[in-house]
Formats: sequence, structure tokens, C-alpha cells
Amino acid sequence: MVFNIDRKNTLSSNISPPYLFNVTLFTVINNSKKQFLTN
Repeated sequence: MVFNIDRKNTLSSNISPPYLFNVTLFTVINNSKKQFLTN
């Protein structure tokens, strides 16, 4: 996970779960693309 626990908890309380899920998914996809490009 990109965020540390405190920041994640803060985001979870301020942002709706679907949005948080989308951000997480977007981050995972970006990381996968970066790994694919470096390999």
C-alpha cells in the first residue's frame, strides 16, 4: 500500500470507499505499468 496507516485511516474517514478503491486500483495499475516498462 502506498499510504501509511495513519494517512490511510484519514483518507478512509474523509473519502467514500468506492473512491478510495479507485485510487488504490489506479495506483496498482500504474505500478504494474512501470514494472512492465522497466522490464
